[in-house]
Amino acid sequence: MNQPSKFDHFDTPCWLLDPDIVVENYRYFSTLFENAIVAYAVKSNPHPIFLSRLSKAGAHFCVVSTSHLQQLLALNINPQEIVYSHPIKSLNQIEFALQAGVRCFACDSPAEVDKIACFGIPAEIFIRLDVDNTGSMVPLSGKFGVAPDIALELMHRGAQRGLKPIGFTFHVGSQCLRMKSWDGAIETVGSVWEQARKAFHVDFIDIGGGFAVPYPGIPAFHQEDISALIYRDIECYLPGVRRIVLEPGRAISATAGALLVSVIGIAERPDGNIWLYIDAGIFSGLFEILDNFRYPVSVIPAPENSARRAFLQAIRQQNPSRPDSNGQYTYVLGGQTCDSTDKLFDFSVPKPIAIGDRLLLKNTGAYGYSLESRFNGYELPSVEILSLEGL
Repeated sequence: MNQPSKFDHFDTPCWLLDPDIVVENYRYFSTLFENAIVAYAVKSNPHPIFLSRLSKAGAHFCVVSTSHLQQLLALNINPQEIVYSHPIKSLNQIEFALQAGVRCFACDSPAEVDKIACFGIPAEIFIRLDVDNTGSMVPLSGKFGVAPDIALELMHRGAQRGLKPIGFTFHVGSQCLRMKSWDGAIETVGSVWEQARKAFHVDFIDIGGGFAVPYPGIPAFHQEDISALIYRDIECYLPGVRRIVLEPGRAISATAGALLVSVIGIAERPDGNIWLYIDAGIFSGLFEILDNFRYPVSVIPAPENSARRAFLQAIRQQNPSRPDSNGQYTYVLGGQTCDSTDKLFDFSVPKPIAIGDRLLLKNTGAYGYSLESRFNGYELPSVEILSLEGL
């Protein structure tokens, strides 16, 4: 008989979120980047319990939409602790943010400067520079950012229209696995820093996100090494900087979430591969698999208290699983939708898996809950708040 699991009474699919881990990760970054502002990237996971606990722990926030800003305001978070980091915003988004009291905006085009200025409020602006995203799993360059000389022009344009140019920002790309990317980015800021300081009261640098999290087959370097490199470069290239902002999202929320799913089907295909089908998938929030992300998988035997236990026992006998020469059972994990894109990844385990068993996909706290959809008419995963310690 299988030992009872702490998850047996949860319906699947289900997000398991641990706010204690989010706070722990935030405090870790606050210690690493002493005297800097750690602004949690709300887009990575906007669950209210995460936002509330982070606010109480002293975090600031960066937002990219009115919806996320409204969530923060509903929690009585001070708008002065919010950075609007999206460089392209609608007039309605800008107006709402200004009326709410947000005063710090990223921009990277003449039109964006003019949109912010048209409301007659002397907001602070910082210019996004285009930097090399080599080594990131999700490159962001090309879509946003300008060259240093254009950044200076945008600062002058903003000042002429009553705005306050305060500095620069960049993004090395999400899940950046190349430390030199921060080197090059801060050096790029340095190439225009002194010119900007002579013309404006510039003392602000937002180094964005990109801080990597370990996933299977994707080793991430120590955040301590990145912190030391960033501070060294800032001291070298950005004299007079007083406000340092960083926007970790994945690095704070990824390990604070897991997705509990059930195996709903198993089949051998003509190529000999054994497919496991689960009641979630790419469109349930595992979209980053398309960017080659993989998640640690734990197998949880089927609950003994299932109302269909007798039927499941018979079905489980129809199992094509077989071990390889190393005694491992290898499966292709497939999502529940009819879309061929909904293929997750291959993984191996020492024991066979059958219909009714459950899988725990760990480190899915970032860009999972925030990317879920009802594609094909499936309901969104439920949410449970609990401790993930030791899993």
